Amino acid sequence: MPSELGSPGWVDTHCHLDDPAYDDDRDAVVLRAERAGVHRVVVPGVNPASWDRARRCRDRHPRLIRLAFGLHPWALRGLDAAARAQALDALPQALEDGAIAVGECGLDGNIAREGGPSLDEQSVILSAQLDLAQARGLPVILHAVRAHGALLSLLKARGGPVPGVLHSYSGPAELVPDFVRLGLYLSFGGQVTNPKAVKVHKAVSVTPAARLLVESDGPDQPPFPRVTQRSEPADVARLAGVMATLRGGAWDDPAAALFGSALIA
Repeated sequence: MPSELGSPGWVDTHCHLDDPAYDDDRDAVVLRAERAGVHRVVVPGVNPASWDRARRCRDRHPRLIRLAFGLHPWALRGLDAAARAQALDALPQALEDGAIAVGECGLDGNIAREGGPSLDEQSVILSAQLDLAQARGLPVILHAVRAHGALLSLLKARGGPVPGVLHSYSGPAELVPDFVRLGLYLSFGGQVTNPKAVKVHKAVSVTPAARLLVESDGPDQPPFPRVTQRSEPADVARLAGVMATLRGGAWDDPAAALFGSALIA
């Protein structure tokens, strides 16, 4: 485990602990996480409403929770250009409240196919958030679903490194070196326990250990066979064990290398 954290512990690099799915027992979820050796949980807000919920979670559990704020592609559905601009305008101020990253933001091909914002429209919003992250010196937390090629092209066109994490990676293993060269970490969640997720297993096996992160993606992606339930931060130790098996050996969680002193404060 990373000594940079000040004490041994896992970092759940992506959990929507603000989600209403945890409203009935959030304190118990936090307690289970701590008992499972989870030292920090990064809670990424996806729209202004969730930014507020995430803040309340952090204020109740300030030792465990660290915040990130962004505009998720899902958050763009149903918003006209003016509403999207208004949300973007609110983001810089939100980041002032102790955010350690910009995100969750990215590209989602499913949304585009279902009549939501096109990938081009999503790219405009994503680029604005990448610019903001660069200006603030913050890493980004990226989302990509059926849009890994488009995301890679957009990031390469920026002409420089993109510090951050591509969460819940579901793209082809062949693209892993390209994302790593851009400066990204790759994070994996409950799908690593799915015996049929061969594509994910291959990506885990080829990701450099120093660029490999673990996440619960709670409440989504519950580990197999708990597929009808939610996931939670306490799951990350098991997920890391599965990832180590897929790689043929143990590895140290490098989350501190990405988020640095922000995980200690």
